[in-house]
Amino acid sequence: MTPTHANKQGVRYRYYVSHALLQGRKDEAGSVARVSAPDVEQRIIGALRAAFNQQQDASDRDLIQTRLDKVIVYRDRIEVTLQQNDDTDSDAASSPSTISIPLAATRPLRKGVTHSPTRQDAIDDAQRISLLTAIARSRNWIEAILKETKPAFLAFAGRG
Repeated sequence: MTPTHANKQGVRYRYYVSHALLQGRKDEAGSVARVSAPDVEQRIIGALRAAFNQQQDASDRDLIQTRLDKVIVYRDRIEVTLQQNDDTDSDAASSPSTISIPLAATRPLRKGVTHSPTRQDAIDDAQRISLLTAIARSRNWIEAILKETKPAFLAFAGRG
């Protein structure tokens, strides 16, 4: 996978994408074709800090350069392979050579649709009727405003 980004309405979204997908070989992309960069990075740094008892003042970059060898993203987990250096401190000998980080399956998003489940119950009939009535009234108000301002606009534009 390689890092990339997309810009949408002034916001940069970082993610990792499969090389096979970038090269047009969608069938070889594997079980995870794209993954959110901040999510994966945060989980990996957290796992490395926990495995090596690193304090928060240690740099993420140094931790990755000295401890991380390879990362493989599966649908249900992230497999982190650690470097096996003989010259590192003694806690490396007691730490595992691989770390498996659980990865919750995310529901694929459809374009323009955001899914965010709520823990609240659905609204009851009385609330629904009240809400729909308010929406209908607001539409009527908008139509009335547009009818009143339309002749003034046409007169101003020289058409009335």
